[in-house]
Amino acid sequence: MTILFAPFAARQPHLNGSGSPKSYPFAKELASAIIAQHNVIQIGGEEDEQVVPDFRKNLSFDEVGKLISESDTAICVDSYLQHHCWFLNKKAIVLWGISDPLIFGHSLHLNLLKDRSFLRPNQFDLYYSNQHRPEAFVSPDEVLKALEL
Repeated sequence: MTILFAPFAARQPHLNGSGSPKSYPFAKELASAIIAQHNVIQIGGEEDEQVVPDFRKNLSFDEVGKLISESDTAICVDSYLQHHCWFLNKKAIVLWGISDPLIFGHSLHLNLLKDRSFLRPNQFDLYYSNQHRPEAFVSPDEVLKALEL
């Protein structure tokens, strides 16, 4: 199976190098588990950490669309990729932390939210003004179980 992997969300310039509160805190662990059995292509930006051997940075809209079409699925956080997958009718596994998938997600996807108690109080406020909370995300094991469905 070919999987697009985008475990990090864009950082805002004023954060001075700190990560996005939407970024998946267990990206390395999950990547290690999925590359053992699948062809994994990581996509992201220049500032993202490479966690799989095939990392493609700063792709255009058309390049990402081609990869989505050629892949079996995607695993990503609440970011641009989940919306592009939905646009192309490609099911993805979306890893949620502080944002509400009932508001920002798509029913086509398998939306993994650990617990609604971790959602930020004002869903329409700027997400990057929130702290990153690793405990808000599902474990890599939960993602692997979802991948088997």
